[in-house]
Amino acid sequence: MDVIYKDIISIFKKNNVEAIAAINKKLDPNLHQAMMEIEDDSKEPGTIVQEVQKGFMLKDRLLRPSLVGVSTKSSNNNKKETEDKKDDKNQQKTKEN
Repeated sequence: MDVIYKDIISIFKKNNVEAIAAINKKLDPNLHQAMMEIEDDSKEPGTIVQEVQKGFMLKDRLLRPSLVGVSTKSSNNNKKETEDKKDDKNQQKTKEN
């Protein structure tokens, strides 16, 4: 299998077909297709953390987009942010009254 894989990659390179780098890159809708969202607080939202299927370019032309999983903030953080915003609004209303 290794020999076949290396042969295919060398044939691709000879014909200017290259794999798209995806992991730890920002999601680019021109090159990547987001298939899922993965909660990950260690990465900035919109960063690719998983590659489901490799994408390929022929020179500057897209042959197949990379199918990827993109990081989002965890739902616990989202809940805290919305609660904080509600608390801030409530405090502003009480100050106005």
